[in-house]
Amino acid sequence: MAEETGYIQNVDPARLQAVAEAQDCLVEILAAPGAFVRCGDPVAAISRDRCDEEGCDAFRSAFAIGGQRSFDQDPRFGLIVLGEIAGRALSPGVNDAGTAIQVMGAAVRALDEWAAMTPSEALAVRYSRLWVPQIDDDDLVADVFGPPARYGAGDVAVAVRLQKLLHKLARDKGPLATAARRQSREALERSRLALSLPADVRQVELAAKTG
Repeated sequence: MAEETGYIQNVDPARLQAVAEAQDCLVEILAAPGAFVRCGDPVAAISRDRCDEEGCDAFRSAFAIGGQRSFDQDPRFGLIVLGEIAGRALSPGVNDAGTAIQVMGAAVRALDEWAAMTPSEALAVRYSRLWVPQIDDDDLVADVFGPPARYGAGDVAVAVRLQKLLHKLARDKGPLATAARRQSREALERSRLALSLPADVRQVELAAKTG
C-alpha cells in the first residue's frame, strides 16, 4: 500500500525484480507512473499469501511518490502537456492557432517514435517476475489531440489541420491507427456542431476523408 498521497513518479523495475526474486514471488504493478494514489491505496500485488512489514517496505522502496507527475517514466504526461499547450493557445484570450497547429505536428512526431518500436523491443522480457499495465493508445491520442479538438472545433484552419494529421496516423495499422480514426470521428462531430458555415464544415469533412 502507498504510504503517502501523490503521483507515482517513478518505479524501479530492477529493484522490484530483485525483491521478487528474494521473496520468490511475482509482482503486479497496480499503480504505474502517472497514477494518483492516496495513502493506503494498493500500488502492487504479490503472489504470496502473506508478506511481513520488512518485505512490504522492500517492495514499497521501488515506488517514488511526489506531488507532481514526472516526465521520466510517464509518456502520457508529455502528451498531456502538449495537448494543454495547444488548448491554451486556442483560448479566446490568446487565439494563437499557429502555435496549436505546431504543437499538433510535434505530437505526430512523438507518436511516430512510439509506433516505431519494433515488436522485439516492445515484447522483450527484461524483468521476468513483473507484470505491468499496458499503455492504451486511445489514451495517448486523446491526451494530445483532445484539447485542440475541443477548443479548436470552431476554427476551420485548426480543425482541418487536425484532421489531416489524424489521417496520417490512421494510414498505418495497429492500435494507434485505430485510436486516430476514433479521434478523427469525434473531432469531426465537434466541428459539425461548432462551425456555422456549411462551406467550412465541408472543408473539415474533406480533410477527414482524404487527409
